[in-house]
Amino acid sequence: MALQIGSTNEPHRSKGRLSRATGWTIGLAILLPIFTHVARADEAPKVLRLEQKLVHGEFMVIGEAEQVTLPEYKVTWPARIDTGATTTSVHAVDIEMFERDGAPWVRFKISDADAKEVIETEKKVVRIAQIKKRGGEEATQERPVVTMDVRIGKVDQRIDVNLTDRRDFEFPILIGRNFLDGIALVDVSRSYIQEPQKSEKSE
Repeated sequence: MALQIGSTNEPHRSKGRLSRATGWTIGLAILLPIFTHVARADEAPKVLRLEQKLVHGEFMVIGEAEQVTLPEYKVTWPARIDTGATTTSVHAVDIEMFERDGAPWVRFKISDADAKEVIETEKKVVRIAQIKKRGGEEATQERPVVTMDVRIGKVDQRIDVNLTDRRDFEFPILIGRNFLDGIALVDVSRSYIQEPQKSEKSE
């Protein structure tokens, strides 16, 4: 008798609730992808069309490679623009560390692309950088870091650069984020956008 308690229509009401629940589930299954698609569309990064502009607002537009001038030495070299690199790197040879007045210094040579003029100079070392070698090798290379004036187009920055022999690299200079941050937008579809500015000759 306990099994007969309740109306005989109860199974039909349960079936109705099940149908309504199924309907809600199907409806949500249809709507959720739509809402998800809208959310993802709103979160998608915006594409900035730079076209042939040399500036965008307060930012200088540069390509994936640019002519870079080192005003102190009156040399201009092609440089790779690398937003993945923290620090700028400059080609130097005969790099020799020494001590002056208890502080670390470095003596090195730089030259133009044809090595027609070799400039030997000395600078105080800011720090020693540990740089990972190319090709995914675990070993690191120690490089002296010095402060140097670097110019792209009309923009001059006095920044830290690490010194290394880059004869095995395609570019003698690699421009990192410490030059780019807050002043430049990189258009990787273009190269050599900015015209190099001539250094003023010493009297």
